Amino acid sequence: MFKKRNIYFLVLLLALLLISAAQINASAVVENKAELSNYFYRIGVLDNEKIEMDSKLGWNEFNHLFQKALPGHEIDLDLIWEKEPDLIQAYAQIIKAIDQEEFVYTYNDQLSQKERFSRAAETINLIPREDYEQELNYENSLNLLLYARTELGYYKPYLGHVNDEDIYRESRKKYESINIDYFREEASQLFSLGVKALQEISGGKFTGYNIKDHNENPIFNQSHMIRYDHGNLGHLLQMISLLRRENFDAHWDIQSRISSYVHHSDEWGEPDPNSVIEEIAENRVVVGSASYDILIEFADINELSKFKTMIDNFARRKVEDTTGLIRAPYYAPVYASINDLSGYEKVIGMKVYSDNFYLQSYILKEHADEVIEEVKTISSQIDGDFDVEYDEYYVNPEFVDYLENNLE
Repeated sequence: MFKKRNIYFLVLLLALLLISAAQINASAVVENKAELSNYFYRIGVLDNEKIEMDSKLGWNEFNHLFQKALPGHEIDLDLIWEKEPDLIQAYAQIIKAIDQEEFVYTYNDQLSQKERFSRAAETINLIPREDYEQELNYENSLNLLLYARTELGYYKPYLGHVNDEDIYRESRKKYESINIDYFREEASQLFSLGVKALQEISGGKFTGYNIKDHNENPIFNQSHMIRYDHGNLGHLLQMISLLRRENFDAHWDIQSRISSYVHHSDEWGEPDPNSVIEEIAENRVVVGSASYDILIEFADINELSKFKTMIDNFARRKVEDTTGLIRAPYYAPVYASINDLSGYEKVIGMKVYSDNFYLQSYILKEHADEVIEEVKTISSQIDGDFDVEYDEYYVNPEFVDYLENNLE
């Protein structure tokens, strides 16, 4: 009897722990302040990336962030019951924005307005760890606004952990949703800039470009992250299996991108008409194809450093026979980190921002100054608001060989 009671107790305790874990996950906040502020800076909500995240906000400052982060939504003055904002009043504004306000009034009408919103916020897992009475600052405001952007479909949170039950299904769904027409329509100025750069930068120093949406960048710890480029669905799904089998503790996401480069029609045959971005010379066209970045956040730097060995053993093509490798391995894959890891080589990563979108390209460090200056000149000739930035990245040596072999 004693043993049976112990078993019942353990089962009950496990159930409670699972429920608690689910609640914690549902109301999780972004711990990395730098990544949180960087996201909101890149999408134009913050005017300055280097803000004091603990700085207190008044209603005017919160309203400014609210309207920029949630286009089409405005602060409801009827939901302000105190002169100074606090978390629960901010919750009230978020609850209305995500279409949950009427639910609040189904609670007992003997409760105060504050109590109703507090209980509703708990029900929909809006409440993070902070107390209701805590003052409003940049950090908790941006976390609330990120929650609302996620619920409204403006921000796509990362897909999950490599061991999640639905990670294969969600990854396939994300892959199938990549839409080249969406990017060409919404980021047309960046495509124009990329085409001109391919035309005007000589010598193969600018090999091509990717167009991406910053709203698809998960708020990961960059120092623990690898960005891995590919285009094949089977490769994508089997990469999850590799990470699982090799016991990596990793968060996983997929970022849509359109990869563009110069296609030589006279040597390679006519391209798919739907992929042609622009004709730039006889037998030379810029083509674009839908592909993806795999974004992997490892538990620590030691796990990140093991990734290269796994790719070399099971995902990089070395000879024609690909037996023993996952589907569609590249001779020269590309994966990049901001860390100076053993076996990696330094390149310059250039990004050109325009609204929520950006153009990205890796450049050999000896040609980076020239390419970046030419891109800045080209951007000044195109109607649009561009911001050209660059930083150091470390990539696998096979990709550096590819860049060097592309030089004329």
